[in-house]
Amino acid sequence: MRLEWLEDILAVIETGSFAQAAERRLLTQSAFSRRIRQIEAHVGAELFDRTRKPVELRRVVRERHARIRELADGLQALRGEFQRSGRESGNRIVIAAQHSITTAIAPGLVARLGAESDDVALRLRSANRDDCHLLMLARQADIALVYDSPADPLPAPQGFVERRVVGHDVLRPVAGPALAARVADDCDCAAPLPVIAYPADVFLGRVMARGGAIGANAPRPRRVAAETALTLAALNLAEAGAGVAWLPGSLAADPLRRGALVGLDAVLPALPLTVVALRLVGSENPAEARAWAALCAGALVPGEADGAQPAAPDG
Repeated sequence: MRLEWLEDILAVIETGSFAQAAERRLLTQSAFSRRIRQIEAHVGAELFDRTRKPVELRRVVRERHARIRELADGLQALRGEFQRSGRESGNRIVIAAQHSITTAIAPGLVARLGAESDDVALRLRSANRDDCHLLMLARQADIALVYDSPADPLPAPQGFVERRVVGHDVLRPVAGPALAARVADDCDCAAPLPVIAYPADVFLGRVMARGGAIGANAPRPRRVAAETALTLAALNLAEAGAGVAWLPGSLAADPLRRGALVGLDAVLPALPLTVVALRLVGSENPAEARAWAALCAGALVPGEADGAQPAAPDG
């Protein structure tokens, strides 16, 4: 049983509701519910009585509150001892970031920290947004770097979490040159638009659906040509001409400059993204402090691609 799973169960026991537990764990209610089902699938038993409204803990879980707390505290203490030992000896910093953010910030952050000190070891962990949160809360990562969006906002920060906006990006519609020309020239929008979609249960999938890039709110019919949870895979598919992909501008910058991709912002919706850094209050790790200062100083998280202009409709 993972420590963060024990802490998820404790959050429900100690707050009395899924909604308050999700807020305490800095997750949306839907993301928290998915995690609870994942825990139940792992242990092979239902921990909550969903026949009751609101959902209630089963008695077997309530009766083991003290035992779960003891296990969680023990694992947290042991993990902290191991991590302190490793960081004291290696001055190590762990950053959990969404996959496309990792690609964008890693070179600049490594260069900045290396210029300031040659004894800092940086480890980057790529994960989805919910897991980045949990890695930070469980102290498996010193800093979490995640996207925020009006279409899928982050939960309100708690008093024990420090939160800073460190960059801005945009989810841009892009396609290979041949497909981009056809899309821009299709004034009547009659033909379904082939798109590279993200799964509905991941962050970028939710942003696309709620922002009108795909689904019922889209201004023209769509046809899902391929689906992937990985932005790098979406980029490769778009370059191959498989469909229109919505990519973070920082990730699409190079292929846009090279002409391998063409921006379609003029004819399809682009969706704003904010890059947010999160960390627990009260850290005494000097390497973390330097990394946090470097992130907050800016210039490490690229925004929209420089010089990458959206395609204008032909004719």
